[in-house]
Amino acid sequence: MTKFKKKCLQLCFLSLSALVAYSCDGKDAETKNNMAARVNNTYLAKDKLEDIVPVKVTGKDSLAFVHRFIDKWATKQLLIEAAQLNLPEDKVVEIDQLVENFKSDLSIKAYLELLVQNKIDTIISDNQLKEYYESYKSNFLVDDMLVQLAYVNVLNDNTNFATIKRKFNSTKSSEINSLENLSLQMKSYFLNDDVWIEVGNIYERLPFITLENRRDFLRSNYSFEYSAESSTYFVRVKSVIPKGGIIPFEFIKKSLRSLIINDRKVELMKQIQEDIIKDAKNNKRYEIF
Repeated sequence: MTKFKKKCLQLCFLSLSALVAYSCDGKDAETKNNMAARVNNTYLAKDKLEDIVPVKVTGKDSLAFVHRFIDKWATKQLLIEAAQLNLPEDKVVEIDQLVENFKSDLSIKAYLELLVQNKIDTIISDNQLKEYYESYKSNFLVDDMLVQLAYVNVLNDNTNFATIKRKFNSTKSSEINSLENLSLQMKSYFLNDDVWIEVGNIYERLPFITLENRRDFLRSNYSFEYSAESSTYFVRVKSVIPKGGIIPFEFIKKSLRSLIINDRKVELMKQIQEDIIKDAKNNKRYEIF
């Protein structure tokens, strides 16, 4: 905290001291001096206010900000007390039970996660990934469209225009691979047509392709040129998977690992709970009457 901010808070505390009435209630002077506000027997410590004021809030605004914070805190305490005094007994019992259940659920969840973290096998081979994919691939469906393509965008007055066009349209891998050496001559490019791309990213790379006209351009084994105002796009579409098609293994491979780990966690949690019951029965710590 900056010296200026500390000074602002000190001024806030001095101002609040004039507004807040304290009751000793067994608290010594030193303890009382560390408090910023009181609602009956509940106190708000000054150190709870140290980091609440945003950096850009200064001067009188700092004081107003702290006042609002304390008023909000006080309102909460007063409402809690009012609720405790006025809620019907059956409602209080219901709330206490909900709190207890929530606390129990959090404790159980944290404990199971700790056990799973210590026991789970996170090593997944490529064969396991492929086996999992083959077993569930009918569930892995394309949301919109996936495309494999390559393209280059070249200024029409570029001195290497003809060379880039020839190499891009060549069937020789050596010619295509050598295009990387001319990448500085291109406005933009993407040459790895082994990578699957979501169609939304293609709209950004090739802005002349839209949702309405994409079927005219995005077709498997289709090459074309598109002339823009000052440049030309050379595009080679290798493969297209439409909406509802099965997602390729290469595209979903990274996600498969998370799915397998999650399945293992679920199975391990189930096994842990079964083992706990079994162990309790064997040791006579659990029985049904």
